[in-house]
Amino acid sequence: MPQITIPVSEAKVEEAGDQLAREVERLEVTGKRILLVRYPPRFAEKLGVAQSHNSAIYRAHPASAYIVLPYEIVIEHD
Repeated sequence: MPQITIPVSEAKVEEAGDQLAREVERLEVTGKRILLVRYPPRFAEKLGVAQSHNSAIYRAHPASAYIVLPYEIVIEHD
């Protein structure tokens, strides 16, 4: 399964959020299906990830908390 990885840190969370938005838009425009957006939960709000109970979404795409050091966002797509 193809993936796009975006590094994220406290100092560069805004840049990572911008890159995430660009990559998701690029995948949508090219007709790729986004299977899952994995994100560090501590940056969820700043990245635009909506969380409720046991689920999360980024735009209309499923998202899942992902804790790995150093922090990164992973977009899984087909």
